[in-house]
Amino acid sequence: MDRRDFLKWGALVASSPWVWPQTTGKAMKLVYFQNFPPFSWSYGSEPIKGILIDLLNEALTKRMGIPLQHTGLPWARAQSLVKMNEADAYCTIVTPERLTYAECSQKSVVNTNMVVVTRMDHPKIQQLRAIQNINDLGQLKIGSYLGSGWAAQRIADRNVTWTRTLEQSLKMVAQGRVDMSINVEIVARYYIKELGLADQLILLNPVDQANFHLFIGKESRFVGILPEFDRTVAAMLADGTTQKIYDSYLNS
Repeated sequence: MDRRDFLKWGALVASSPWVWPQTTGKAMKLVYFQNFPPFSWSYGSEPIKGILIDLLNEALTKRMGIPLQHTGLPWARAQSLVKMNEADAYCTIVTPERLTYAECSQKSVVNTNMVVVTRMDHPKIQQLRAIQNINDLGQLKIGSYLGSGWAAQRIADRNVTWTRTLEQSLKMVAQGRVDMSINVEIVARYYIKELGLADQLILLNPVDQANFHLFIGKESRFVGILPEFDRTVAAMLADGTTQKIYDSYLNS
């Protein structure tokens, strides 16, 4: 190979997605919470869609050359598949329990707030408005859903009523069965509108942050890609791609 051919070859390699030798021909199996719009959701048998799917397609497939298989499931079930090495990865907040069976990215894929959701006519509305962090929750009744890593880590010792779905926890707030729910802000706004509760429920102060990282099972053949994934996510943020994906959902 002469110098000219070598330079052409180098330019071609530099412009092509990196193919990971240990993963060649294998699709990375990603699982998601199937009822978490606009981050990940599906209706009936339709394919899973959302911000997370678009971000991971951009990072892992378009920029890193890794084919993906996306599946939406009840959240507790999705996490169990990664734990049992029946799926490769999911994207969510860091908890000590998740780190026992999976490695996570250093860079977060999504950053958002956890906000208080309550009834507009709640008799303790001023007390609820004064809540700034989880230390202010006292004995107020909270509704949350099974599989919520944030709730399990941060408020499991509080007065929590657990439901099967996020929607059920919001309905309990509207029905007055609990004082509040604490949810990802963007998701809460979506569901309040979707459930027709905009004239009953209100979002109050953020009490915490929720930073979503990519988790890959320790036994997965893909676990070694995390350093390159971190570099890719940083590049997407810097070049505006991440914001464009957000805007495509939030401004629609």
